[in-house]
Amino acid sequence: MLQNLVSVIVPTVGKSRMLSQVLDAIFEQSYPSIEVILVDDSPGSEASSLLKSISDQYRNHIKCVATGGLGLPAARNFGAGFARGNYLAFCDDDDIWWPGKIEFQVAALKEAELGFHVANYDVVSDDGKNLGDKSEQVRLSFPESLQLSAFAPPSSWLMEKRIFENLRGFDESFLSTEDKDFYLRASMREPILRSGATLWSYRISHGAISRDSSRKLKYNLQLIEKHRAHIIEHGEYARGVMTFAVKLTCASKDKKNTCRVVRLYLKSSASFKTKLYFVVYSGFWSIFSETAARKVS
Repeated sequence: MLQNLVSVIVPTVGKSRMLSQVLDAIFEQSYPSIEVILVDDSPGSEASSLLKSISDQYRNHIKCVATGGLGLPAARNFGAGFARGNYLAFCDDDDIWWPGKIEFQVAALKEAELGFHVANYDVVSDDGKNLGDKSEQVRLSFPESLQLSAFAPPSSWLMEKRIFENLRGFDESFLSTEDKDFYLRASMREPILRSGATLWSYRISHGAISRDSSRKLKYNLQLIEKHRAHIIEHGEYARGVMTFAVKLTCASKDKKNTCRVVRLYLKSSASFKTKLYFVVYSGFWSIFSETAARKVS
């Protein structure tokens, strides 16, 4: 393991028209010690042409590996297995890092003497329109992390590799929402820091896995079931996880799972006032399900 080297894992299925721009932005980082591992998760023989094209374009500056189509969590885990650095970062194939991102994050971790940093970001539409920024300044641990106030997509993350290894990477039983699960498990080990100015752009790409509402619903329900005991014990903090889950069930007009989520939260240690808010919140989104669908899409 090389001290101060940042290993960047870029998973792709080769369909992003922005992949070259994404890789260029990584190589334009002001931080001097970076390696890039491109993980092609295309199924079967589709991988070879993409890997050859990227290898030719970037010569010896990038390591290309293929999974054969295992899914995003497994692709990230597979790529991390090739990482030589003591820092690990992830960048999806349609997200653009700004030049000072990694330099700021490494410095922030060293100053705070922590192992996991989350960078702030802005949101950009498929046609390049800026939809606003997502910024927080917070340092928290579990169970505060159940609020999801410091959560951001993996393209925001920089962590010491030991954290990833100790947690054995992403849970591959999730094909969506694996990032929230990892974030919660990491926060049980040590504090997470989210700080700084906006450092990258998250692109809303129509057709992306993260936009698939039915998949998102399925795996958010799996998330709350996996962390059921924590939700019941820390109900006041768990409102963040649970409100997003119930908004998804309402958006899908799934009355059965809406009731299931509400019943679970009513069993929690949350105060009567918080539980009442949650019931009213659930009822509101049940009525305005089409608006809920737009907000979670």
